[in-house]
Amino acid sequence: MSFYGNMPAGGALEGAVPTLFEVLAAQEVDGLLPVALRYVLVKYWAERRPGRWSLACAGWFDEWCSLGLKGALEWYHLGRHDAAFVDKYYGLQQYDCSGQEGARAYISLALDGKLDQWPQKLRLRKSQRLVLWLQRVLAPYFRAKLDALHTRLQVRDALSPVQQWFKRLYPHFKRAWLLLDLCARLAFLSGATQSTSLLEWVFKVGYTRVLVPLHKEQATGPREYTRPPHYNSASVKHDMRTLLSQGWRIAAFTGSQVFPSCMFALKVYQWWIGQDLTTKLLRQINSIDKEIPRPPTDLTLRDLGSGNCPVCSLPITNPAIIETGFTMCYPCAVGYLREHEGRCPVTDARLLGCTFNADSGEWDVLPSVRKLLL
Repeated sequence: MSFYGNMPAGGALEGAVPTLFEVLAAQEVDGLLPVALRYVLVKYWAERRPGRWSLACAGWFDEWCSLGLKGALEWYHLGRHDAAFVDKYYGLQQYDCSGQEGARAYISLALDGKLDQWPQKLRLRKSQRLVLWLQRVLAPYFRAKLDALHTRLQVRDALSPVQQWFKRLYPHFKRAWLLLDLCARLAFLSGATQSTSLLEWVFKVGYTRVLVPLHKEQATGPREYTRPPHYNSASVKHDMRTLLSQGWRIAAFTGSQVFPSCMFALKVYQWWIGQDLTTKLLRQINSIDKEIPRPPTDLTLRDLGSGNCPVCSLPITNPAIIETGFTMCYPCAVGYLREHEGRCPVTDARLLGCTFNADSGEWDVLPSVRKLLL
């Protein structure tokens, strides 16, 4: 797949059309940024300094970051650069490919160095910018919320007709949309289209590398005064605008140099955290049987009797022990935990090893049950 992802997808416009790998890499970084920011926020602020504002920022992260901050950044970059925030730093931009022949002619001229400014006819329309903004900002947000809602509905028994309809049809709708997006990417890879998703293909939005600037750089030289300048409100506003413009150019140039380095460091940090997490999990798995928790001394919740199973109230046969430290019949333990959503028959506490399997529709309780050899 990496071989096909690096193949040029432009045909005659090979130098202008990016490879599928470049587009997917930019989208991967775009999805990684909120996750990394959330991890840093929770790990180094909310956990170390729990308070009203830190917990609120962590709890409403999707709203203020994924919708507010990212939405503002994407809207500005789509309007100013015809490119998303991350695409701009990858040297990519999007254009209006509704007139394919004219677009190919303009891009050929840009490849030959005969254009000093991106043609106005290839600039994105307002409707296209809005669709790209919805695809970049709102679609991932609602997809995450709908996935979480579908997961919650999997473990509930009493559902309304609307919830049952959503639980049954949402996975099929999601698979169909992913399949259509895959077809669009295969068409982009074959050179049949310049769009990498279904929405981009419907609204005629194509991908290209940045060949010429969107705006002409206006030569700004020092002002020559024939007389000493007289400062008034207009001259002060002009000087402030000039100063802010120069500061913004310096900040943009610094960001273009620092941002790729930060992305590389972020990927290395993600790999380091993943390796550390894997090591911790292996240590926990290897030491899971070293210390079996003792049962609580207060057994007033239920009269267990002596040597009887707390589920069937008969003498224990084929003994097994669960996470809370109680001993019972192995078939009784497995059957009770599956029927009661992984809760202990004595303390009614949810066992950590019991998880719900969405594919089979049943609770996986075997990691919480250990057989005893007597």
